[in-house]
Amino acid sequence: MSTGFSIWLASVGRMTPGLARRAWVRLRRVLAGSLAASLMLALIPAMALAGSAPTLSSIAPTSGPVGTTLTLSGSGFGTVAGSVYFTQGSTTLKQTGSALTLWSDASAATTVPSGLSAGSVAVAVYNSTTGLLSNSQNFTVTTAPTLSSINPTSGPVGTSVTLSGSGFESPGTVAGSVYFTPSGSTTPVVVPAGTGETNTSATAVVPNSLTGTGTVGVAIYNATSGLLSSSLPFTLTCSGVSVSTGTFVVVEPGQTTLTVPITTDIPSPGLAGYTLTITYDPSVIEATAVSAGSDGWSPTYNLNSATNGSIALTAAQSSGVIGTQTLANVTFNVIGSVGQKTAITLTVSSLTDPNFNPIASCPQAGEVTVVGAPAHVTLTASPTSVLTGGQVVLSGVVSDSAGDLLG
Repeated sequence: MSTGFSIWLASVGRMTPGLARRAWVRLRRVLAGSLAASLMLALIPAMALAGSAPTLSSIAPTSGPVGTTLTLSGSGFGTVAGSVYFTQGSTTLKQTGSALTLWSDASAATTVPSGLSAGSVAVAVYNSTTGLLSNSQNFTVTTAPTLSSINPTSGPVGTSVTLSGSGFESPGTVAGSVYFTPSGSTTPVVVPAGTGETNTSATAVVPNSLTGTGTVGVAIYNATSGLLSSSLPFTLTCSGVSVSTGTFVVVEPGQTTLTVPITTDIPSPGLAGYTLTITYDPSVIEATAVSAGSDGWSPTYNLNSATNGSIALTAAQSSGVIGTQTLANVTFNVIGSVGQKTAITLTVSSLTDPNFNPIASCPQAGEVTVVGAPAHVTLTASPTSVLTGGQVVLSGVVSDSAGDLLG
């Protein structure tokens, strides 16, 4: 078979069915009346079929970031692994060899390669046996939203925060979400972005479930791309009266009794009642008693759950108490080992004034850290008296609080 005819035959495999049919009719007219041509006409359909291009019917998913696993379905891919091509403008990238995680005549799988930017990409399958490329299917490369600024950068719960940047949800699409993650936590509080979200702006309200004060990371999630922006810091401030415990460093683990006051400072018309819960790590400390605070506060409590790391306190008075107060004193046994620590977290269920109106509060957690016992030094002077200009020799031992010698 001549080289020219081979090229013609290969080109038929790339033609649409209509074009291929017209080319076939023209060839039959040219070759009519020849025996050799008759034999060739009988072989050409099978040869042309063997050289037909693969068909790419679908890809899934149809959008996602670089690194997305892409499944391609169709026919004529070939039994020998070929390649998957990604074309974006003048850039064409090829996934082949080990980058193909699945290959059969009807399906293939690979990942969207790096080097592509956000936007549309044409995806096609290459049959390495026939040397032919399939039709293409469109894939949209997405990128994480960019959070450039937040305003304001501090405030209490309930504050409306405006987020600015790019790559947010477009108007009319599914609403995005805003993540508020307290410093030191891996669990965000997620709230919906405001109804006026655009590709560059969104609003969200600092959720009431955030407690205490400190730094909170704010980030925006694009539900369409499934990607989260980097975060910016927001300083959570107190939205009401402070209710707090102290921070303690405990020496002599296993032997120490610790009393923790719960304090607050209440403006007029004063505090007439409270309900709060203290939680802690029961492997470090364990509540053993509760005593009255100042200004007549004598809470009711139940120590049954103390071994599980919590204790609830409730108290009420007939008139409001104003100013700095100790609501209760909680006594703990320190049972942890050296190096252990625990937060003493306050959850305020209610603070009420004499008219039973709620008082906004801002609970502040405390902390207990167990450290090693200090050394005890016993020294002996010899001799017991000395002349002026003489020398006193000190000798002795260093031991811990249990009397054990330290090297």
